[in-house]
Amino acid sequence: CKVDCNESKSFKDPKSAHCFWVLSEKMSFLKSSVMCQASAGGQLATVTSAQELKVIDTKTGGPVWIGASDLGPTGTLAWLDEEPWEFAPWGPGEPSQGGKDHCVVLDGEPLRFGMSDCDIPQKALCERAAIVKP
Repeated sequence: CKVDCNESKSFKDPKSAHCFWVLSEKMSFLKSSVMCQASAGGQLATVTSAQELKVIDTKTGGPVWIGASDLGPTGTLAWLDEEPWEFAPWGPGEPSQGGKDHCVVLDGEPLRFGMSDCDIPQKALCERAAIVKP
């Protein structure tokens, strides 16, 4: 079997076999989410471990949207795919919730989570499970 990541400039997390790619056009959080879904059935990335962040850190060149916000019905931070919120390496002074800062970006060196206005155009980090081919 071969595990494929077909998207242009995609890279794979060897542990989870998830494919990641960056949408280089800067867009709002909502538009980025829609564009990830339109691109090979992906989604804004869910980053749930230090190992996964390490793989991503070498490839993205933030800031990039990831799939988390506090826009849901409870107003608490959550992943769009409903994964448990357990890993959150916040940058200094974060999370800066309040005002217009409701969506999560990866930024800085090393990459860290930060809050941003969802309407500010950013690149986006998409992910999907790898396709297994015989």
